[in-house]
Amino acid sequence: MIQEKYKTIIDNLISATQSDKIQWGKTSRDSEYIVNVGQGSVTIDYSSNNDPFSSSFYEAVNFSIRNDIGEPIIRIYVQDEDAEYKYLKDFYDLVNNSYLKADKTINSMMDFLNNLK
Repeated sequence: MIQEKYKTIIDNLISATQSDKIQWGKTSRDSEYIVNVGQGSVTIDYSSNNDPFSSSFYEAVNFSIRNDIGEPIIRIYVQDEDAEYKYLKDFYDLVNNSYLKADKTINSMMDFLNNLK
């Protein structure tokens, strides 16, 4: 279970991401994002096992709060069977879309195409 103080941090990050008040960047990992917050940073990562030869399929989200030298001080790891998985996966999807500027790109394309009429 995610402690209330960490849930508050995540909720504030969700709000700040939705309102474009913070900008997420990529780490050296393909699916991991990072944002600086105060004297620390936050990372969120998604992983899955899609191996067709494996009998165990899983999806997981890893959320970390890091200190000023990048060392993790809090780690929240959830797999798809955990109660908090949907909450953190939705957050990851929001961060991913924000980084890719998915909504802005699609809206721009729709505006452009609508103006052609």
